[in-house]
Amino acid sequence: MKSMTGFGRANMADTDNNAFFSIEINSVNKKNLDIRYSSIRELSTYEQVTRKEVSKKVSRGYVSVKVDFKLGDSKQNKSIKLNAELLTSLIDQCKEIQLQNNLSNNINLSDFFKIEGVIQAEEIDYLNDDLYLKVLKGALIEFDNMRFTEGSNMKNDLIQRMQKLEKLLKDIEPLVKELPQKQMQKLLNRLKELEMNHSYDDERIMREMVIYTDKADVSEEITRLKSHFKQAFAFFEDSKPVGRSLEFLLQEMFREITTLGNKASTDKVSPLIISFKTELEKIREQIQNIE
Repeated sequence: MKSMTGFGRANMADTDNNAFFSIEINSVNKKNLDIRYSSIRELSTYEQVTRKEVSKKVSRGYVSVKVDFKLGDSKQNKSIKLNAELLTSLIDQCKEIQLQNNLSNNINLSDFFKIEGVIQAEEIDYLNDDLYLKVLKGALIEFDNMRFTEGSNMKNDLIQRMQKLEKLLKDIEPLVKELPQKQMQKLLNRLKELEMNHSYDDERIMREMVIYTDKADVSEEITRLKSHFKQAFAFFEDSKPVGRSLEFLLQEMFREITTLGNKASTDKVSPLIISFKTELEKIREQIQNIE
């Protein structure tokens, strides 16, 4: 079991070419997989391989991959150039507009450097696929280890909470076991109070009694809840992503306990149902972070 929240970082240098890669990966929960790649334009060629490698480790969540890259000072100085032709054209146009509109003749050259295209970065001719892949995999290992550690802690907490639900169901079970018979007796007493003659051979009366008492029979709900407990504990030990499966399972458990509570609404049972639902909601919130 892994958490959808994690962080990993790795870096490595190519000393021969005075180059340096640093990659950070972090993630938060999200229903589906969403990978965001952030780097300089010249390294966009690595986006596809990055997505492929991340997808091998992650099935869902918002994953951010930030890539930093540096070259030695001498190479970096050569990578910047001024587009003099564009700069001259912009200055001439500004002067013309100033003359036409009687505007101040002051022109701050540094303001033009903020315009896109005036300062240009030459294409970086350095690419090292092997080095990049090593750094990426190193970051992914640290990232995945953190998710596994956090997932293990969450699993231990979930097991304890699920065991608490099992205990609550065991407390509920003897309280609802005799409810159908009690309902039957209650109905018979009511008929007697009303001085209504009845016979067990009367098909209509027996059918109504069965329908009436069946509304208090929660044996099916209890059986299904016990089955859901077994499924949940099996999911906790599964090495595959189980977040979606657990979400669906909790929905089913909530539906069953709600039906049980509606059928067996007594002074002793109702508080236990409330405790069960409260604990179930806490588990649901935890599962939102599980991959």
